Amino acid sequence: MKKISFYLMAFLAVTAISCNKPVNPTPEPDPDDNGGEIIEEPETPSYDGTFSQVVISPSSDGVAMMALVGTPDGKFAAGSNFMSGNPAVWDIENKDVVDIANISGDAFGISAKGTAVGQGRDVNAGEDSFNNYAFIGKGTNGSFLYYNPDVEEIYDEFWGETYTVPVEDGSAAYTINEEENLIAGFYYNGYSPRPCIWKTPFTAATDRINLPIPTNEELGFPIDGAEVRWMSADASVLCGFVVDDTASWPLVIWNRQADGTYVVDPVCAAFFHPYEWEPAEPVTVPYMMFHPCSISANGEWVALTVQEYSDEFDVPTTAARFNLKTKELVICENGDFEPGCISNDGTVVGSTMQSMWDPKPVHSYVWKAGEKSAIDVAEMVGSEAFDAYAETKMCYIAPDNSYALGYGIDENFNTTSFVLK
Repeated sequence: MKKISFYLMAFLAVTAISCNKPVNPTPEPDPDDNGGEIIEEPETPSYDGTFSQVVISPSSDGVAMMALVGTPDGKFAAGSNFMSGNPAVWDIENKDVVDIANISGDAFGISAKGTAVGQGRDVNAGEDSFNNYAFIGKGTNGSFLYYNPDVEEIYDEFWGETYTVPVEDGSAAYTINEEENLIAGFYYNGYSPRPCIWKTPFTAATDRINLPIPTNEELGFPIDGAEVRWMSADASVLCGFVVDDTASWPLVIWNRQADGTYVVDPVCAAFFHPYEWEPAEPVTVPYMMFHPCSISANGEWVALTVQEYSDEFDVPTTAARFNLKTKELVICENGDFEPGCISNDGTVVGSTMQSMWDPKPVHSYVWKAGEKSAIDVAEMVGSEAFDAYAETKMCYIAPDNSYALGYGIDENFNTTSFVLK
């Protein structure tokens, strides 16, 4: 049984920067220029990724919010209710958590209107339904995106029995655009993931469109499918990875064309080669891991986990950011963490990885744009509310760096989410 705790709330007041409006040179008062007085007009605040205040998600006997993603304006967050096992949306403004009650699973993406997408199972499907499928949901109810419902029979020679299995072993929706008319993710064609998009109304076979996958020849190594996980705000750039033999999941990009179709760009080919015990030819690329973790809303930056190519197995992984326009790759000097999200200027939030083989506490970091190293969030925030967490996981940062989002676990294993401002 998982427990929850009660929380403190705090807010940060942001002062707008002003500019001057030219003074009307005529002596006559004019309503349009306030009688010749200087008019102060607020500009958009500038944020640099420094946080000092903590807002904790609501708590009750049935709520333990695990937030995975937020909206740019900071009104909503989505993830799962760890107590119920349902996808959930945290209405940050109204201090409320709402379960998508008819689905068991997780929400991975959310629109500005609070519509969530993710992967889950129909809670009323019965014990024989093991596969999880892509869904869209708002409020307490969700519905599944199109997937092939056909089944096929497989004969098991060892046991001498015939089994009925789904043609598609599952699907997942990871991101939804601002207009809520396009969702991106993947589905399993057998055991291989196939990248795709769904268009409204999302329910017909023609609403699901396959995306191109780079060939083995284009990449220089064999793959078995690909997945889309992230998209730019206008859906012009989709970000994901191909599934290679070493499960390092290297970066690929899909760029939208004038006719609405997407063309795949195997970005990783210039940087990545999967580890080989005895390579037939010398490996000339620098990395044996080039794994994407997020794309910025403007479609310019990708947050990555990279690992230098080596004959050694213990080469550390490190956080990095890659500019899709300039092709600049920047390595974090103290990047012993996995990026969770990246903003429009390249600011990254992330957390150290947790492993059953290395059960050290998980810490969170902010790696500001233009900086060489990252800052521990606990030291930056310095709040009693944040100090209550034994471990934290940073999952999202707003495109303008105005807030960040994650979840934490205290010493009693209570799970809650937080907003940093």
